[in-house]
Amino acid sequence: MDRNDIICLNTQYSTTRNLIKSTDANQPNWPSTSGGLRKQGYTKTNLPNLPLVTVVTSTDANQPNWPSTSGGLRKQGYTKTNLPNLPLVTVVTVVRNDAENLATTIANILNQTYANVEYLIIDGASEAPTLSVLQTYDAMLDYWISEPDKGIYDAMNKGLRLARGEWIQFMNAGDQFWNNETIAQVFNFQASWANNLDHADFIYGDCMIAYEGFSRHKKALPIQKIWKGMVSPHQTFFVRTSLHRQYPFQSKTIGAEFSLFYQGYVEKKCFLQLPFTIARYRAGGVSDIRRTIVLREFWRVVKLYGVHHAWLADLYYAFLLLMCPIRQWLKQCLPKSFVQWLIQQKKH
Repeated sequence: MDRNDIICLNTQYSTTRNLIKSTDANQPNWPSTSGGLRKQGYTKTNLPNLPLVTVVTSTDANQPNWPSTSGGLRKQGYTKTNLPNLPLVTVVTVVRNDAENLATTIANILNQTYANVEYLIIDGASEAPTLSVLQTYDAMLDYWISEPDKGIYDAMNKGLRLARGEWIQFMNAGDQFWNNETIAQVFNFQASWANNLDHADFIYGDCMIAYEGFSRHKKALPIQKIWKGMVSPHQTFFVRTSLHRQYPFQSKTIGAEFSLFYQGYVEKKCFLQLPFTIARYRAGGVSDIRRTIVLREFWRVVKLYGVHHAWLADLYYAFLLLMCPIRQWLKQCLPKSFVQWLIQQKKH
């Protein structure tokens, strides 16, 4: 491939810098209400020693019949692939009627300096404002679709099935990577942890949690502590896609991420803990609000897959569940400033 064949549509975004225009005339009949780079005849891959997203022409004439409420680079003919030391990382955002927070997350993903990011957005049939955001960013997103689903984990599983990356990461609307260098820092093959990247099944690190009026740093726990619950929020986890497909989310279960991570630990999969902050996310998600249900689910999973000293796990979760109403009562009775101070003192 001659470098003179490479064109740049837009230097600003990681998904539009290095492309090759398709010469394949056998393109599908695209729906009138569709868009994105695929519709222009592009697919994507990586170029050796070129630290940018690379897009190459698709030769696959068997294009799908795209839903009318979908768009992105795939519909314009682009796909992406992996190269040594530049694995394709798929980021999935699920959303429903949350235009402002979705726009924040999209901007954060597009501004990542890592050269090989695939970004998928699974929307649960949102109304006009959220659809407008998707259409605004159509030429920079790899693929988006808006249709009814059966809940958060059903939508996440949809993203899992669509992912083409070697690694997959789920970032909720409103959540963000810690900075623009985060993905590049994780997959830095010159770093001290580089030798472990090829063997890892799960990669995770610290996070920053945003509360109303303040934030706190949450340090990840060693994976050996997972019997106590999530060692770090799911926004900090990168999972090898081939492994994740073997263990999709259980769609009717709150805290389904924990089941995935705990089962991986029990089956002795390789967890790589990195010593820096990966994500920032807002407190108050589904798992935060329904804490009692989540704790019961954690307890169920630990008992299902087994743990050393099961009696200790039983005592631990029984105590946490007993404390839930007490914690809630204290939050309501104590001054707000004191509650905030207590939260900021937490390390994990």
